[in-house]
Amino acid sequence: MRVVVGIGSPLRGDDYVGPYVAKRVRFSKGIDAGTAPEIVIPVVRRMRPEEIVFVDAALMGLSPGEIRILEPHELVPGMVTTHSIPMGMLLEMLDDLASAVTVIGVQPKTFEGYMRLSPPVREAARRLIEMLDSGDYRSIPRLRAGPPI
Repeated sequence: MRVVVGIGSPLRGDDYVGPYVAKRVRFSKGIDAGTAPEIVIPVVRRMRPEEIVFVDAALMGLSPGEIRILEPHELVPGMVTTHSIPMGMLLEMLDDLASAVTVIGVQPKTFEGYMRLSPPVREAARRLIEMLDSGDYRSIPRLRAGPPI
């Protein structure tokens, strides 16, 4: 079984893309984690999924609506996020729960608007839902770290 965990706030426009996707997948179990993804750990532990897919808005320096797989080893445990726990730390806590963990980021356009996604992010969410339902999400390009500045 695959579990899709959507992270984000309905109060912050495109930050809501994770829960938006999680609530609409049909062939995976979707969980809306809001801005406190650590609350899903006991639920996910009981489910014993083969795979966990996190979906979150991510500032990646791309065009709004661009989708990337984020490399878990590049998510620093102490990295500051808009959520209650850094993604790297969350992944460490879930390390033993599933054989595969995937983190998918969607480049936001705006953090304004209640439960309203901007047009490019809404379209990205639609494409991502299709990819998750069909299993094609593994073809999403990976975000590559740029050269050190």
